[in-house]
Amino acid sequence: MNRTAKPDYKFMHVILNQCLRLNMGKAVFSVLFYILIMLLLLGLVVMPAVSVGEGEGLSPESGIAQLLFPLLFCVAAIVLLKMLSYGLTVIMSRMVEKKHVTIGYLFFGFRKGAWRILRAGLVYAVAYLAVALIVSLLILLFGPQLNQLFPPEKIPKEAVLVLLSLASLIPVALLHLPFSFLWPLMYKEPELGVFASFAKAFRRMRGHFFHFIGFELYAGGKDLIAMLVLQGLLLVMPQGESVPHSLQALQSVLGFAALVEEYRTIVRLCMALSLYYDTLVGVIRPLKEAEPPAPVSDAAPAKDMPE
Repeated sequence: MNRTAKPDYKFMHVILNQCLRLNMGKAVFSVLFYILIMLLLLGLVVMPAVSVGEGEGLSPESGIAQLLFPLLFCVAAIVLLKMLSYGLTVIMSRMVEKKHVTIGYLFFGFRKGAWRILRAGLVYAVAYLAVALIVSLLILLFGPQLNQLFPPEKIPKEAVLVLLSLASLIPVALLHLPFSFLWPLMYKEPELGVFASFAKAFRRMRGHFFHFIGFELYAGGKDLIAMLVLQGLLLVMPQGESVPHSLQALQSVLGFAALVEEYRTIVRLCMALSLYYDTLVGVIRPLKEAEPPAPVSDAAPAKDMPE
């Protein structure tokens, strides 16, 4: 298949549904296990960061160490998560290839070529921390303007923090999306170096960026729509102790349904990434219709006919 050609949505969607019918339970469990580890690591990152602010302040002797420890812990957590995300990509890729897969493949990045995957994770960690530093500096520089835009007496501090967190995700997404093919590429081409893999992943994405995002949304399908509808309903529903018990029970049911749809959506998006890459590079391609047999000339001798 020509690498510049756009993979066909309908063809990939059929293959995606076939793979999900065979592996949905195993894929959901893999995503659940990955998210649980991610939450555990994030909790371990927050603990040393909070401990820095405790006490009477930073002393000149221990200030650098107290700030450096949470930073190094954060880098380690990002690297570990990236290595796990590589394993999750391997799981999805093997499911697309219809190969044997177990939950143990989530730790594939720690076994085969671990040093190579670790260095790629370090690149991501440095890039994310650079984005966080730039966002923090912008907040410090434009703090008075933010206070005027979001006055504390009218808008709760928690809502402002949520808005700032969502805003900080934009540069992270812009940083990550052009290299979305990195893990499938590093899995398929283990001989390729780290920076060469980043460069090749960027070239593979070039010209397919919006087409790829469109397929991700298309692949999300009914699960993505259901998740958004359920989350919207939960958002507009009244909250607090004064809410009737019947409404609280309904919220619990809707919350559980939204959680199920969220995991199903994540599985579809992750598998769609591996499927799109395999289709893009020609590993998976639609079968061409068989050409009709060439007509036999009447003048040709019939060897099988009796004399």
